[in-house]
Amino acid sequence: MLNKIKANALARNIPIMSDDTLAYLIDSIDRHYVKDVLEIGTAIGYSSLSIAYHCPEIHIDTLEKDETRYQEALKNKALLDLKQVHMICADARTWLVDKFYDVIIIDGAKGQNQLFFDRYFPFLKQDGIMFVDNMYFHGFVKAMPQGKTKRNLRQMVNKIAKFEAYVHALNHIQVELVDVGDGLLKITRKKE
Repeated sequence: MLNKIKANALARNIPIMSDDTLAYLIDSIDRHYVKDVLEIGTAIGYSSLSIAYHCPEIHIDTLEKDETRYQEALKNKALLDLKQVHMICADARTWLVDKFYDVIIIDGAKGQNQLFFDRYFPFLKQDGIMFVDNMYFHGFVKAMPQGKTKRNLRQMVNKIAKFEAYVHALNHIQVELVDVGDGLLKITRKKE
């Protein structure tokens, strides 16, 4: 069923997490004995459902602000009967967090990475890991094409690059850019 959800998303150009990024996340979750995961950016539920399928002992809260995608994600969840996935239709910029998480995955609006980091990092457990997907932004962050490029694209690339510089400048965290998928930023607290 996951393959059908994936094929459907790809056929409709709905962005989903790459296979190697998912494999990396699933492996990290397995190795760190994770119990609670927060995902920002459900889309149609492919990544949260994939993680829950491979890691049935965890609980995932996943946020999606688009009502249509949220409804589709709920249907996909029902197909797989994964009760440990809690899908929430809410704007991550204003959603009220009421618990701490072992893993937080930011896979929402790329221009909001810093806002999401600042808002949710305090809710990451002491030994937790935060992941931010799509840091390469289809290769544009590494190599912006010369000549005319759309202003919105330049602004998005600049926001992603500024966010990466921002987190690297913080002295209380460790940051690693993992070369999987479209670039995955791994953020942890420094050990005292």
